[in-house]
Amino acid sequence: MKSKPLEIRKAEKDDLERLKMIWKLCFEDEDSYIDFYFNNRDWREEMAVLLLNGSIVSMLTMIPADLIGENGEKIKSSMLYAIATHPQYRKQGLADKLMEWSSNYLLSNQIPVTMLVPAEPALYKFYEGRGYKTECFIRETILTRELIENLDDTNKAECRLYSAEPAQYNRIRKTLLEGFPFPYVDYREAEISFQKKTSQLFNADIYSILTEDEEGCAIVERTEEKVVVKELLITDKIFVSAIKEISAQMPAKRYIFRTPAFFACDIEGDIRPFGMVRVSSKLPNSLPQDIYLGIAYD
Repeated sequence: MKSKPLEIRKAEKDDLERLKMIWKLCFEDEDSYIDFYFNNRDWREEMAVLLLNGSIVSMLTMIPADLIGENGEKIKSSMLYAIATHPQYRKQGLADKLMEWSSNYLLSNQIPVTMLVPAEPALYKFYEGRGYKTECFIRETILTRELIENLDDTNKAECRLYSAEPAQYNRIRKTLLEGFPFPYVDYREAEISFQKKTSQLFNADIYSILTEDEEGCAIVERTEEKVVVKELLITDKIFVSAIKEISAQMPAKRYIFRTPAFFACDIEGDIRPFGMVRVSSKLPNSLPQDIYLGIAYD
């Protein structure tokens, strides 16, 4: 049967090698990580592909991630991830077509909101032209180990890190975020489980942070030179104690700590855009603003 000139559909088993090749060309990841990703995701359920004359040239992933409003209302949502077009087929509007198809597909499944994390600052303007608004911000604090050791910990608390199971991490995360008067993105246990495997791949883990009377949580990835705490959720009272314990357990030259933009602490950090949101006109209520996104697999 003759192939259609342009076709968009969900990914299929026989697409795997072509998808890996496009991923490699676009994101330049090591083969080991690409294999890790596809071995640990339900990629056939999550990925959509665009074909020209029977060959896949563009792809994206749709990850379930609901928005929780200030009043606890849940809005079904999806994060678009790994949006990629083969370099030979760029500047033809193919990613636009695939993103529009995915929005319609999700809407047909009663999912009116899509989110994404631009890979670089220049892409914010690109996605604005596709109906996305910058609604997700984080506070990012960069410290050296020496600076952390010299921080004044006036509320010094004995703080310990423990490897957390996904269900435990999600429980702590939701408890802390429900205490703030801001909307946030809620992830399935499957996404937390994948993040745990990713953190372990990058020489760290997801953690519970415990003191005598408080608990928090952290997602960490590390190299010999750098520790990235991709999500740090604790009260401001034990913030310094927590980062000192992280530094003691994971020595490095530099540390990057990401916390919600509304998080109040005495350590300076830069509040910056982190994610964008697009909402269908069929959503009856207005979209929450100043959303905490957190996990992004960036």
